[in-house]
Amino acid sequence: MATPWEDPIKKSKQLTVFLGPNTARSSWAAIFTSALSEFNRLSSLYKLGVTMTQTASPPDDNGSGGAHVQFETASSRATFKAFGQTFSQSFDGTGLHGLTQQVKTGTTDVDMRLMKAFIFVPTPQRSIPLGAAKSFVQHFPACHCMMLIGHFSSGFSEVSSVCES
Repeated sequence: MATPWEDPIKKSKQLTVFLGPNTARSSWAAIFTSALSEFNRLSSLYKLGVTMTQTASPPDDNGSGGAHVQFETASSRATFKAFGQTFSQSFDGTGLHGLTQQVKTGTTDVDMRLMKAFIFVPTPQRSIPLGAAKSFVQHFPACHCMMLIGHFSSGFSEVSSVCES
């Protein structure tokens, strides 16, 4: 079962996303803009009741402030900071798959809440072909974000089916 977002985030009906500094300097920047648009289109189409907007504020390393989601590239390690600690996981930066890491609060399954999410994509080694970029925009970032929306609504199975198409 999906872990719900913290109540203030759910009530806002908006997720803020920060484009990480590595991503902002890469060919992913334009793809990111298109992915946000596609995400909001799918959210509207499936009446998920939430939008995603870009923010200039990164997630707070020590608390709940800043962006709810960070979109970043990684080459060999997917690394982020939360609760004053650094978290790092092996990541294939040349592959075709991404990784989403979730930061949760609470101590039991009953009171567990999603506070932040970090989406990692491969570091571009070369320019991204237009066809691959279009496919990526239509599937990967929107799906990682749509899966996060499963934490907002009971329509999780609908969200999953959108991402599998």
